[in-house]
Amino acid sequence: MTLQKRMLGSTGFHASILGIGDLADRAVALETCVATIHRAMDAGLNLIDTAPGYENGYSEAIVGTALRGRREGMFVIDKIDDLDKPVGPQLDGGLKALGLDMVDLFVFHSVSEVARWKGWWHRVAAWNSSGGR
Repeated sequence: MTLQKRMLGSTGFHASILGIGDLADRAVALETCVATIHRAMDAGLNLIDTAPGYENGYSEAIVGTALRGRREGMFVIDKIDDLDKPVGPQLDGGLKALGLDMVDLFVFHSVSEVARWKGWWHRVAAWNSSGGR
């Protein structure tokens, strides 16, 4: 049985209808968590979500390790966790923690007030204009 996929908006990417989310648990060995992600990938899941706040970075370490040599064909989502700190260093930190040059989507985590969005777009655009570094 093939896992159903759907077009992800206008990205051109066909995402599996199931994704891989936070499975970080420091009580579980890194190798076991990575093997779990690999089994999900082998089963056809190609959408993976992580954040620096999941187990204080352990999730990003797991995802980054799991994606080494297997990044192609995966849609990777990471998050901006600290809404009061500059965006650029958080984006760079996420990429470094994952060991990736890019992710497919960065998401602002836990935004519940529209007013919090003001100014963020300018910071993200500035970071992007500077080449992301």
